[in-house]
Amino acid sequence: MPTVNILSYFAFSVEAVLFPMSSELWEKGYREALGYGVEKICLYSFVLVLPIAILMA
Repeated sequence: MPTVNILSYFAFSVEAVLFPMSSELWEKGYREALGYGVEKICLYSFVLVLPIAILMA
């Protein structure tokens, strides 16, 4: 499905940033900062992807 392929590019770009950052913050003991960052990334991802998905449907 072309729509899934297009939306997956966004997920892969977030993943490329989130995984190394989360590993570093976890090892340094910044668990509150990690939770805050993941929360914000999920919120912004939802806000960006939802309108695109609706327009493509």
